[in-house]
Amino acid sequence: NLVILLLTAHRETRDQGLGELARACRKLEQLDLLGSQHITPSGLEVLLERCKRVRFLDVSYCARVTEQSVGVLSERYPGVSFKHVETYLQRAARYNASCTH
Repeated sequence: NLVILLLTAHRETRDQGLGELARACRKLEQLDLLGSQHITPSGLEVLLERCKRVRFLDVSYCARVTEQSVGVLSERYPGVSFKHVETYLQRAARYNASCTH
């Protein structure tokens, strides 16, 4: 069974695919989704609920995964190490939001 899967910059990976992966790869321990444009926190939660062995998840530069959503997932799944680097657009939006307050 698959333990490590690297889907770096696989632009077509979507939440539905994460659900299928979670059904087929219950022994998964590490998943790299770096640069995936269609993954959402909801899809990550489905994966983490079904794949209890995941210990490392790289969601750097995933356009729909924010620093805040990674924080929430980290609290819900304390045994998982998350790697997350914001996209330029996410950083700019966060910066602009802080300037308006």
